[in-house]
Amino acid sequence: MNNNSRLKAFFKSPEFCMLVLVLISILIVWSSLSKNDEHNNKGTNSSVTELSAPESSDVVSSTSVTSTVSTTSSALTTTVTTETTATTNEDDTPETTDDASDAESSNQTTAGSNNSGTGYTAATTAKPQEQLSPYINAGYSPNSDFYQQHLSIAGDSIAYGFNAYGFIPYEHNYAQESVSMWNLNGFTFCGGCGLVEAIGYNQPSLLYMSIGMNDVNMNSPEIYANQYASVISDIRSCSPDTVIVVAGISPVGAESMYTTNDIIRSYNSALQSAVEGMKSDHVYYFDAYSVLCDEYLNLRYDCSGGDGIHLQTHCYEDLLTALFNFLDTTKVKNMLS
Repeated sequence: MNNNSRLKAFFKSPEFCMLVLVLISILIVWSSLSKNDEHNNKGTNSSVTELSAPESSDVVSSTSVTSTVSTTSSALTTTVTTETTATTNEDDTPETTDDASDAESSNQTTAGSNNSGTGYTAATTAKPQEQLSPYINAGYSPNSDFYQQHLSIAGDSIAYGFNAYGFIPYEHNYAQESVSMWNLNGFTFCGGCGLVEAIGYNQPSLLYMSIGMNDVNMNSPEIYANQYASVISDIRSCSPDTVIVVAGISPVGAESMYTTNDIIRSYNSALQSAVEGMKSDHVYYFDAYSVLCDEYLNLRYDCSGGDGIHLQTHCYEDLLTALFNFLDTTKVKNMLS
């Protein structure tokens, strides 16, 4: 058999087929290993990049407090956006943050002074741009930090917003959804205590009470005011040093079908008379309704949380600004000192 015949016979033999299969297998394995090496190299580069991130993190930690304080009247998404911006340009951060703080302070001061009919004038003294407390600083009174450190909140879902949005710490909160005067005994606070018992146990120095939106369709103004006065008297008995600020019920938006603002004002009028009738230097009525209403006596459009009843974040700062300026006209600061 000549060489050509032998070569043709070899190509047709089982041994040649096996050799081809082995070569193909080797090529497949080699290709797979090459791809894995390339992927691992990319992963290593990514890891190196991530390990270099702490410098950017330092920018976040050093600027996030200032950004948060300067945007307390903005939505939570605005705060996040501000902090993200602070990480993108390390060199420009201080200048950008200062400009944003100045603009926000100017806008908030203007907003606080434009609330017609409140009876309170917002101070223009700037707050320290420092986080002095375990919550978001708010209010534009010279004594705002002092009041806020003492402030506890009791009430319904609207009152709970002070804690939910970070204006008071959790341990200063005595507010829950659906609380009202007619069902107050059905709620517990501080691990099983009723409202009065919880306040008596903790002895808060400054208590802001906001209860009534769930009463306006269930009670009469007189029954509501009498029940409220009874609860205040019980709190005074078990916590006599607590200064109590009783807030009027906030207005509803023109679009709300829940109740009318005429009804709310009648409840507030009865409540104000009951509080002032107590003639106590430890109990005050605060006209929260006027802080939040527009020229038509409806809830301001920018305050509505979407249902015409609950409030947006910045409206709590409006309330605190008005509250702290109101307290400045009383003897409360000396009583708390």
